[in-house]
Amino acid sequence: MKKRLTLLAAILLVAMLVLSGCTGTPDPTAAPTATSTAKPYTPGQYKFSLPEENYDFGGKTIVIYSYHGQDFEQREDFIRRYALDDEIKSKYNVNIRYDLDMTRGANDAIAGSPTIDVGFLGLHTLFSFYNGGAVEPLDDYFTELHFDGTNSIRWDAEGTIWNTMGGKVYAMNTTAYELWKFHNVYALFMNKDLLVQRGINPNEIYDLQKNKQWTWDKFSEYAQRVTYDLNHDDVNDIWGTAINGDYLLTGLMTSARTNYIQYNKEKNQFTYAPDDAFLSTLTFIKSLITNEASRPPETISGISENVDIQDFMDGKLGFYAYVFQRTWQAGFFGEMKDDYGVLCFPMPEGQNDYYIADNLNGGWAMYTHPNKDDCRELAKFLYVYCTPRFDVNDPTDEQEAYWTEALNRIRDEESRYFLEIIYDQTNVIRNNNTTFNYNGLMGQMGLHNIWDGSMSVQEAIQTTLPVCQEFMETFYSKTGL
Repeated sequence: MKKRLTLLAAILLVAMLVLSGCTGTPDPTAAPTATSTAKPYTPGQYKFSLPEENYDFGGKTIVIYSYHGQDFEQREDFIRRYALDDEIKSKYNVNIRYDLDMTRGANDAIAGSPTIDVGFLGLHTLFSFYNGGAVEPLDDYFTELHFDGTNSIRWDAEGTIWNTMGGKVYAMNTTAYELWKFHNVYALFMNKDLLVQRGINPNEIYDLQKNKQWTWDKFSEYAQRVTYDLNHDDVNDIWGTAINGDYLLTGLMTSARTNYIQYNKEKNQFTYAPDDAFLSTLTFIKSLITNEASRPPETISGISENVDIQDFMDGKLGFYAYVFQRTWQAGFFGEMKDDYGVLCFPMPEGQNDYYIADNLNGGWAMYTHPNKDDCRELAKFLYVYCTPRFDVNDPTDEQEAYWTEALNRIRDEESRYFLEIIYDQTNVIRNNNTTFNYNGLMGQMGLHNIWDGSMSVQEAIQTTLPVCQEFMETFYSKTGL
């Protein structure tokens, strides 16, 4: 079943395609609503909880790094964002422009001439920019941000604390309303067309999932059945899955309800603390390699993560762990020709339910500006911009917003199972590991020694434990956490 579009969006999409047939490539830094004269919404169609303050930004243009800088999108979250932007522009006398070049924006900020004012930063990115002096702390602007350390209509207090470095807050986490709950969670995708070619009915897997029988062993069994040597040259051309990056590791650890980075709320500190569930997860992933259920990672096969992604899209991988958010960005799963399904990660034997990773580990931060008055004005804008994208006083509007957008990311009804867990926030646990992986911890963990068989899981953990602990201490000394 192909992706669904609302009737309104579908009609307007056809109209836009006709109107845009002779136009050039739109400027990616231009406001997306400027790429079409026909807007997919009418004034007043949506209700937003705009702040009551009479801010007047004097017609200033504020540049934001955001996915909304892509070519105009007919998805519900984008449509509502643009409709909200129009109301913000009108009420507060401000212009909004988007920019997709975060790297250039950060370099410009470090050089003292910022070209981006506000960035949506994953926490691992935020740490990097913090070390480069490219972000401005928000503490001096808490009055304008209406942040008092508690959850509010706009701010997630716990997430904001996570963005604290050197005793200063560098990003404000927005409250995870329904429309955003699935944006950074990891999911297990299956290429349904490839599975059918290998004699597997995808509905079998959906049934296993529904009956709480979708286990690690079942995943391994199906992945082994997909792996195949097409030309009988003793080299597999089709693989059940692949393990580059941290997606499969993180997803399986979440399914086992563990993090190798533990967070101590009292000390506001993270430590490297692998437990038995973490060791079991590594042992299972190792078995996927030895049983030829998974293609060996780049350290052995020489095949990169980018190739993994493309191979899944091209029908050469049966299952692939990835960020659910990316399925709708240009070049990712949303555009693949083969049909795909979205699954929960399988559960370990003896467990009776699935768990999902909450990767809401980023926030909004102001890039460093030489003029601190600019930052104060940007803080006010940040408070306005983080307005919820639906009527918070109308639960039906919130629900409609979530499901209309969520269904644009799946192609069959069975994938709703995954989405419902996220929507209901059932068995969702915070993933502590991603930030530190991206800052280099994963390279210190000695996983390659496990994958190539040179060390057992226990030996690799024991050998690298002091190294990882030193990494965490060094990391804290750099950031001042």
